[in-house]
Amino acid sequence: MTKKAFNRSPLLDVIIGSDSSMSLNLIEGIANGRDPLFRNRFMNECVLFKYPNFEVQLSDGVIGEAQKQAEARPVETAIYVPNDPENLQAGGFAIYLRQREFENLLREYLGLNMQTESEDFAIDVKILRVIDTIPSLDPYLLRTELQSAGLNLPENAIGASEREEGYIRKKIEGRIGPIIDRAVGEAKPGDLAAQAHRKRFIDAIWNPDVPEAELFIKSFGIDKSETQRIFVAWKGITYYQVKFEGFAPAIREVLDFFRGDLSKPRDAASYNRLELEQMAMHVQSTRTKLENVVKNCRQIFIDYNNAYDGLVNGNKPLAFKEFLTTAHNYYWILGFCSTASKNAIGILHRTMQGETAHRLRFDEMDAMLKQMNALLNSSVKSV
Repeated sequence: MTKKAFNRSPLLDVIIGSDSSMSLNLIEGIANGRDPLFRNRFMNECVLFKYPNFEVQLSDGVIGEAQKQAEARPVETAIYVPNDPENLQAGGFAIYLRQREFENLLREYLGLNMQTESEDFAIDVKILRVIDTIPSLDPYLLRTELQSAGLNLPENAIGASEREEGYIRKKIEGRIGPIIDRAVGEAKPGDLAAQAHRKRFIDAIWNPDVPEAELFIKSFGIDKSETQRIFVAWKGITYYQVKFEGFAPAIREVLDFFRGDLSKPRDAASYNRLELEQMAMHVQSTRTKLENVVKNCRQIFIDYNNAYDGLVNGNKPLAFKEFLTTAHNYYWILGFCSTASKNAIGILHRTMQGETAHRLRFDEMDAMLKQMNALLNSSVKSV
């Protein structure tokens, strides 16, 4: 494998412009006063990013495929190494993790030996491996998974605030609490022993290594070896649901833009019929891809809600058991689809330059569509 070069491309625009769920700009973080994430200084002069590794299809197709492939990874991890860390737009190259010979590239270009015996670099390798086990780079998920792996990072290295973490944890516990009550019994007011017992089960979502986590999984007739995998995915799905609810109105605005007259260039009179037809097809193709990633999110949430209601309100544990056994695959699909939806909002807002949505010039529309497709396309490695 060889390194992949970046010239000025829509993908580079996406990497530079995406929020922290898709791109972790270590250079910008340090410039803004954050502590370095890695011991290796060359790693801290890079941008980590996530990219799709599957074709965006209709929601039922994607989810059905995920159910068939227990080890499916719809999202992969890469490192953008800029030629000039002070000018990311000047180009550079990417190293894609899990691709052939990527360890040689890390060692040659960044001085990071994946087989190192150095304590500092061993920590860097562990951080990189943890990052590769989650479907997005959301600071909250990243911090919790690094902490679960025993990595005590500087407080401000990631960027997730304690207030945000507390809010998200409260929302997740509120969602999961009734399921715990159904599975292990509701704690009566004043029954301190029962309340402490319930709390241990709630805490298991944050620490799947505790005995209560295995007991919970076994209560559904699932092998205890799946405990860690299921709890990480369950927590992640609930997190994405909380975040999606927050930006759902904004993603509707993006879809409305592509469905209406605003998607027609305002200088259409300057272009011939063929060029305008090609633009219209490009708009339709982009809209369909974006609609599908949103459908994927909503379909997973519907499945989750149905399983949840069946257990909590209908005493039907089988549907929830089925959900738990497929949670890991849902988690990865949702990681990409939620992140792509969120960053599509960012692309539209950047293109509008803070103004209300309006008709764009042909060249502005073309540039935005190319960025949208770089965000949604599975063929990132060919860039």
